[in-house]
Amino acid sequence: MSQMEKNDFLYNKKGIFGGVLIGLIGSILSIFVGGILHLWLKNEDRSIVDEWAQAMATEVRSEMITATEVIRTLKNVILFNKDFAEPQFDLFVSTSLKRFPALRELYWVEKRLNHDQDDLYALAMTYPKRGVYEGQAVLNQPKVKRLIDGALRTQHLLLSARENPTGSKALGYWAVMPVEDISLSSEGGNRGIVLGFFDLSHTIEALFKSKKAQLKALRLQDVTVVNNPVLLFSNGWDEGSEPTDRTIFQVNVAGRVLDLEFVARQGKDDALIALLVSLLGIGVTGLLVLGRLKHHRYESQLADAINRQTSELTNRNLFYNTVMNSAGEGVIGLNRYCVVSFANRLAHDFFDKQVGDVVGEHLSGLIGQESVDHLVFKDVEDGSFNFLDVPYVIELEREHASQVRLEVRIISVLDVPDVRWLLVFRDISKEIEIEEMLEQTDRQFRQAFLLGSVPMMIVDAEGFVKETNKAFQHFVGYRQDELFTRHMESFLHLSGRDAFMSWLDGARRHMNENLQIEQRLLSAAGETLWTVASYTCVYGKAGKLEKIICQYLDYTERQKFEVELRKHRDKLAQLVATRTREVKGARESLIASINAADNAILVYDNQNKLEFSSGQVEVFFPEMAMEIRPGVPAKRLCELEALRTGENEAKQAERIARLSAGVSGEEIQLIDGRWIQTRRRKTPAGGTIVVYTDITSFKDQQELLRRQADDLSQALRRQQEVNEQQKMFVSVVSHEFKNPLAIIDSTAQRISRRLAKLEPQEIIERMQTVRDAVLRLSKLIDATVTTQRIENQSGKLEANLLEVTQTVRDIVAAHKDALKDRQVMFKGMDVPVHAPLDQELFTIAMDNLINNAIKFSPKGSVITLHVKREDSHVIVGVSDQGMGIAKGDLENIYNRFYRAQAAGDVEGTGLGLSIVRQIAHLHKGEVHCESEEGKWTYFYMRLPLFV
Repeated sequence: MSQMEKNDFLYNKKGIFGGVLIGLIGSILSIFVGGILHLWLKNEDRSIVDEWAQAMATEVRSEMITATEVIRTLKNVILFNKDFAEPQFDLFVSTSLKRFPALRELYWVEKRLNHDQDDLYALAMTYPKRGVYEGQAVLNQPKVKRLIDGALRTQHLLLSARENPTGSKALGYWAVMPVEDISLSSEGGNRGIVLGFFDLSHTIEALFKSKKAQLKALRLQDVTVVNNPVLLFSNGWDEGSEPTDRTIFQVNVAGRVLDLEFVARQGKDDALIALLVSLLGIGVTGLLVLGRLKHHRYESQLADAINRQTSELTNRNLFYNTVMNSAGEGVIGLNRYCVVSFANRLAHDFFDKQVGDVVGEHLSGLIGQESVDHLVFKDVEDGSFNFLDVPYVIELEREHASQVRLEVRIISVLDVPDVRWLLVFRDISKEIEIEEMLEQTDRQFRQAFLLGSVPMMIVDAEGFVKETNKAFQHFVGYRQDELFTRHMESFLHLSGRDAFMSWLDGARRHMNENLQIEQRLLSAAGETLWTVASYTCVYGKAGKLEKIICQYLDYTERQKFEVELRKHRDKLAQLVATRTREVKGARESLIASINAADNAILVYDNQNKLEFSSGQVEVFFPEMAMEIRPGVPAKRLCELEALRTGENEAKQAERIARLSAGVSGEEIQLIDGRWIQTRRRKTPAGGTIVVYTDITSFKDQQELLRRQADDLSQALRRQQEVNEQQKMFVSVVSHEFKNPLAIIDSTAQRISRRLAKLEPQEIIERMQTVRDAVLRLSKLIDATVTTQRIENQSGKLEANLLEVTQTVRDIVAAHKDALKDRQVMFKGMDVPVHAPLDQELFTIAMDNLINNAIKFSPKGSVITLHVKREDSHVIVGVSDQGMGIAKGDLENIYNRFYRAQAAGDVEGTGLGLSIVRQIAHLHKGEVHCESEEGKWTYFYMRLPLFV
């Protein structure tokens, strides 16, 4: 208005000329201002639309991030609750529906193992509620299956667009998140997949309607796959042609790329611009006010979006705090510098802190610097910390509470301010204590059970055999496979079978205690075995009989001997009685009867003088023949007896003392090897009767049994060593076979699925992968066969006089393809050296040493071959500039299947150096290793030059 007043003043003062001049200037100024205004309005409209499109793109990204947060939150809830169940799932869904209305479908799919120990994913919980078969059909959709496979491979959240269930084109996304528990133990954790569908069409339509007047056309596409875009939303867009004046905004979220494209409407026509120029004063003010109002409207919309996101973030934080404080484990959040951002109540209790005292404290102040050093490593560039992906257990000494052991689980957190890591602490003090006690008890029992010489077996509550040791198998004469699931009733002698089965029935009803009885068993050959049986019942927590531990003490041979001895004694007593009755009162007949016995008998009076001796005394002790007569002192007879026993004077004095006391039961070995048992008995008159019995055959039996027991014990130890080697062999070979077979299988599956799409070069590359895996299997088989062949060779060599230097050069030439990326040097190979060698075995040994040097040294490094003569031996070796071997591994590297820690993922079976040592020993030589970790390794064989 001030400019118009000034123009009026000039017009009044200057007259007509001034009016013409003002009119001309005003016209020029009006045209200029009109043009400037036209350009300004056009740019302003464009700027406003661009800002709106950017706000719309931000809103779309926010909605998709909010949608993915549902999946991440459900994953954390499942991880924090090991016993995750249907009520917790329903509570989460009902809470999420209020805060995330875009949620349409949600599934929890558990990972299980089938009978073949393969992974099986089964639908566990769904929203909305639907039948199992209907829900399983969703998982069987090809697009969903491909999305799940990709998420399991990458272990990250993945999104995939799909059509709205109503059939119309709308913004709908599948979201998949793998759930894996990284605790110390893989048992008891939740594993599976969280699958959800989110429909964001209402949000997109509302945003479009808010600017429909300024937009001519709008299109939203998912262009993650450039050659196959997915149309999500379109309004007014001509799909047959692409407009030249379109504008594109790109949105990146959760691995998806979206293009927001729009075409703005054209500005006002020229007539309107001319009218605005003629009404410049009012028009400019009006347009400025209108532009401001439009801008204010955009700011209001943007502020509403920010307030809505802030409200959702506040609700989500409240939800997180509720979940954290209700969890049964301690949880603390750390930022990238290992400073505590938050902690739940249980975490404060673990660290003996008041609520709120933990926040802001460094992790080292809670668990100690040593534990932090095991868990984290520092990024030198920006000073942040990263956690190692390793399980860990810490021990806390607390001032106001007892010591506690905590299991630490580490969870990486994304898109949460001030929280980079979640540390979940679980009190495992009692578990560790119980596990250690159980392991020690079980280890002691297993050792006693398997290595013990006492026959033992374990049966279930019904009496069926579950396990036996070698001593029991040898005792009853059955093999292990014949005993398994056999009922123990088949071992029991008929005389005690009913009584034992009655006791077993009472033990099942918890009416009987443990049992120890004399019991007869039946062997596989039908022989009767005399034992002292001990039965120990093991009951479960519910008081139910779970198993019975059976031990048997064999006294079959002793029983046989006692039976024979009893028969012999009975026969002797009967003979004495018969003779006494027949020649009662006739001393000569009594003496004849005594002399007929196998035992030697001496009778002394109370003065230890001889009264009577049987004829067998001279047979036992020929030296007494000239001295035996009534009245001879026992001391003299002991001296003569010592000529056979080798006893000194002290031993003879002890024998006289035992004779006076009537002490019986000693066994003496004579110098001719016979064993004599001495029994003494006092007579009513104070004398002593001494009976000598030849027990040489009995002792021979005992010695035979002892040797058999020793032989069985040694055989058991050898068998156990063989079993351990077999177990280790099966474990290593199965592992080494599994990896190449898995490569072959996965490559074949990919070729079969994508054969029509694969280029010839890609097919050749995949087939080469299969060939490499087959070659790896072939090498493993060759190493195994070579080991067995060398063992079966039993020290036999086909040795011929070889020129060692030239032989080594020929072996190196065979490896020229593998050695082309490394430098090869020969040291000490100027003078020919001849040695008796088995050329085939020597080649195998050198092949293993050269292959190891190739595998464990970098490309471009030097590999040196050594041949030199040293006294009566030749030294043949290979040195490299590889990773070296740790000192702790040097003493074990020749053991079968052993692999050094530094080997890492380098392909191998652990048989190569074992084969080299066997070949060196077959040649009466040795193999040695010198190494410096991280720098070099030198293996060499020292072989004799002469047979």
